[in-house]
Amino acid sequence: MSIKHKYVEPVLIFLAVYLFHYVICQCGEMLFIYSYTYISETVPSLVKTVNPISTPNEYEIYLKGIATAGAFVGLFITNYVCLRLDNAKFEHVITKTDGQYTMTDGLKLYFGEFLISDVIASSLTVFPLVLGAYFIPEKLLDKGLIFLFRLGVSLIEFYGPVGSVVIAIVFSLLTRLLCVPLALKTWRALWLSGSV
Repeated sequence: MSIKHKYVEPVLIFLAVYLFHYVICQCGEMLFIYSYTYISETVPSLVKTVNPISTPNEYEIYLKGIATAGAFVGLFITNYVCLRLDNAKFEHVITKTDGQYTMTDGLKLYFGEFLISDVIASSLTVFPLVLGAYFIPEKLLDKGLIFLFRLGVSLIEFYGPVGSVVIAIVFSLLTRLLCVPLALKTWRALWLSGSV
């Protein structure tokens, strides 16, 4: 597999999908809000309703939870879509196996070939996108750059620039690793069912 397909295209795919991260991140945040609200109404003794006036400290933790959940879910969806769109990886795995692989063999093949590529595409790519939010003036963010730097803006408020970069890199790499088995199952199913 060429360097272009192995290292350059995954980064470009990640950046292309990341353009929609603003909306994807919102989905993660809404999931957290609805889950929290449901649990607090169902089991109020376990999870209390928070209020910015009467319980400001708890409300701050609640907002932190929203930002963190949004980042994790957003990066999970982003990484899954990236893997599904990476046709070169799909073709490489299918060419070597004809779709006849167990998950163990598929994971060994995938990580043997693409671990470094995935680390670069999913982790190092978020570094400038998160840290950039710290240095870009708010006026420019308000003029549309928020769509590109949404992840950094939401995390930096609670974790600062360094903590946000670390969290984003860990979340992005972790979610990429979690998405690989899902992608391998999908690729195998598509190939064996003749849907490709």
